[in-house]
Amino acid sequence: LGEVFLSDTIVHIDTVSNPPRSLVGPVAFGEFVAGAIEHYDHFQFVILNTVVDLSPPDEASGRIFMCEIRHDPSPDVWHTAYGLYQDRYRRIDDRWWIVSRHYRSLARTGPTQAIFGLPD
Repeated sequence: LGEVFLSDTIVHIDTVSNPPRSLVGPVAFGEFVAGAIEHYDHFQFVILNTVVDLSPPDEASGRIFMCEIRHDPSPDVWHTAYGLYQDRYRRIDDRWWIVSRHYRSLARTGPTQAIFGLPD
C-alpha cells in the first residue's frame, strides 16, 4: 500500500452499519483491512467498474465499484459485500498517488444482508 498511498492519505470508511471512521496512511489502512478479513478462509476482491477523470496536469478523481466474495468457515457462510471507493489522485514527480479515499458500503449478502443504496 505504501507504493500507492501517500503517508498522510486519509481513508474514510463508512460501512453504514457501524460509525464512520477515518484512518491516516497506508499502514493504518492495511492494518484495518487485515483485521477485517483475517477470519475468512476465502477472500476475493473484485473490481466491477472503474472510472477515472483527469484534471490536467496533475490531479484526477476516480470511482471504483467493487465487491468482496468471502467465506466464513465458522459458521460456514458465504458473504458478498458491495461497495464504492471514491478516490482523489495526484501526480508527484511523474508518479500517481492516492491522496484521499472515501469508501462506502452499498449492500451485502449473508446473515446480515442489507441494501444501503448509493451515497448522496
